[in-house]
Amino acid sequence: MATNETMSKKKKVHLFTMDLVLVAVGCLLVALGAGLFIEPAGLVVGGVTSIALLINKAIQPLIGFDCIDILVWVIQLICWLVGLIVLGKKFALNTLMAAILYPLFNTLIYRLVTPNIGLDVLTSNTGDPASMMLVAIFGGLLVGSGVAISYYGNGSTGGVDVFVSIIGKYTAIKESVASFIIDGSLVLVGMLVFGNIINGLIGIMCAMVCAIAIKFIYVEGHSHVIFEIISENFDPIKEYVEHTMDHATTIIDVTGGYTGTPRKMLRCVVYYRETEELKRAIAQFDPHAFVVITTANAIKGEGFDPLTYSTRDKRNKKHG
Repeated sequence: MATNETMSKKKKVHLFTMDLVLVAVGCLLVALGAGLFIEPAGLVVGGVTSIALLINKAIQPLIGFDCIDILVWVIQLICWLVGLIVLGKKFALNTLMAAILYPLFNTLIYRLVTPNIGLDVLTSNTGDPASMMLVAIFGGLLVGSGVAISYYGNGSTGGVDVFVSIIGKYTAIKESVASFIIDGSLVLVGMLVFGNIINGLIGIMCAMVCAIAIKFIYVEGHSHVIFEIISENFDPIKEYVEHTMDHATTIIDVTGGYTGTPRKMLRCVVYYRETEELKRAIAQFDPHAFVVITTANAIKGEGFDPLTYSTRDKRNKKHG
């Protein structure tokens, strides 16, 4: 028993460490996309960076210097405090690391790296749509990849994600829709403030590239599949799923339609990215196993996404 407990603790520490690493890598990639491409080019694509760009546009003539990265620090801190007050300590702790690392990486890249690597050929040529499209593509890919990797680490890059979470918690609006509304509003404001419709459209393209990167890196890899397995070598497959892959299993009594033989079927849910691993394990234990693999639309419950609904739904049910 002690050995199992020790292994469990080691696994938890390992998973926690991996989450921290993934969030840190995600923040670094987002900072690279913003600091190398989006901020120097003045593209408004949504998020904390775009808010900083808009405020900097207004106050730079008054203070006489560029303070985009400083504004990112301030906005991130404000968003984190709002999350602490409205969403609670658990949410604040989950986003604290990103609230510190992203502005730190952004400042280092924007102030020290960007001026010295020659990308100003692209980012300073804001009148050339071809140059700006390259900025949008590479900036969007880096930011989208960073956000997706942070999601894999069960975290986020902070910022306006706080307001998206608040909207999702207290209204019936989906978080994806809330994110689209916030970012879309920032892009429209950017078009008005900077007075450049072409760059505004390129900013929208950058946001689309970011969304595509998130979809292919996180959404596709984070989707679920259902395995239904009938095997003569039943026990080792069950042990592998439960102890190696750390997923629950369900045992169902079934009867062969042709033979009338009673059998047992193992059903389990795994992440899409784990599909090949489980297929290889099944083939190793029983090459003649009968396996049905089905893509799941959504999996809710212990070990996966929580089964919740918005506060607004609760109020409607209460008053209905």
